[in-house]
Amino acid sequence: MQHTLLILGLLICNACYAADALPRTVIYLLDPRNATHTDNTMATEYENARTDVMATRTLTASEAKIIERIMDADLIETTPPFCGHRPGWAIRTYSGDKVTRTVTICGLCRTWATGGTAHGLRNKRILKFLASILPLPDVWRNVKTGFDIGDAEDGPFFTLKPENGG
Repeated sequence: MQHTLLILGLLICNACYAADALPRTVIYLLDPRNATHTDNTMATEYENARTDVMATRTLTASEAKIIERIMDADLIETTPPFCGHRPGWAIRTYSGDKVTRTVTICGLCRTWATGGTAHGLRNKRILKFLASILPLPDVWRNVKTGFDIGDAEDGPFFTLKPENGG
C-alpha cells in the first residue's frame, strides 16, 4: 500500500512539473505613456524604455494559437510610421519559466517592437484581437481621436480620469 501511494505521489508531482513546463502566452496591458509610477513595469522592447504594467491575462490554448497565427502573418519587418513606439500591449510567450518571445504592440502608429527594433504592422487585426481580450481602459479611449498621449497628465495610470488622462 505504501509503495502504491509513493508511486502515485511521484506521478502526481511529475504531472505538475510537466504542466509547469508547458508553453503559455501572456498578454500585458501597458501604460502607453511609457510611464513608470509603480513597481510593476516591463521593457517596451524599444530604446531601453520601460512602462507600467496595468493588467495581465494568460491566454487559453485556443487564444494562444490565434494570436500566434496573427503574429506570424502580420508582424512584418517594415519601416514603421512612427510615433516613438508607445505600446499598449506586450505579448510574451514562455516555455516553463523561460521567456521565449516578447513583442510590444503600439496602436497609435501601428508598430510592433522586439529586441530594440520597431516595425510596422501589416493591418489592424492584432490590435482588434488584443482589444477584444484585454481592452485599454477608458482613460486612453480618446487617443484614437487624435489626443497626443504625451500631453496626458503625469502620475500613476489608475489616478487618471478620461478628461485629464487621454
